[in-house]
Amino acid sequence: MLLKTAGIGHILKMVVHGQRDFFRSWFGLSPHKIPIVGKPGSIACLTVPDAWDGYRKLVSEDFINQVCARIVLRGDKYRPVKHARNVRCPVLLQVCEQDSIVPASAANETERELGGNAEVIRYPIGHFDIYVGEAFEKAVNDQLAFFRKHL
Repeated sequence: MLLKTAGIGHILKMVVHGQRDFFRSWFGLSPHKIPIVGKPGSIACLTVPDAWDGYRKLVSEDFINQVCARIVLRGDKYRPVKHARNVRCPVLLQVCEQDSIVPASAANETERELGGNAEVIRYPIGHFDIYVGEAFEKAVNDQLAFFRKHL
């Protein structure tokens, strides 16, 4: 998904930043940091069109928008779905159908791996929409209903 949205040039630039930070850590130097979120085309971890505005709604004005760049070297290793088949309890998956960061295929794969343990609720919204306003209230109410049912 990242290759499709950002392009190979952007990915290579991000890898260079990650390697720079990684090598600095070997020598005990200060970390090389990049923004967590940025506008499309900028150097940042999240640069999809809705990331900048969506993320800014969630953080305080004094939030420091930085992360150690080496995190980009590990992004492809983060695959929690690999462990889903080991889960033995009910799991609520709240899926934003217009998510620009986490593809729907990831939620679908997780649902398959969880089998009967998965309870899925889909929302016709984007990645950041579930954290504010009416969508947030709906998501929290769905979480409460899930907990009441299973706890």
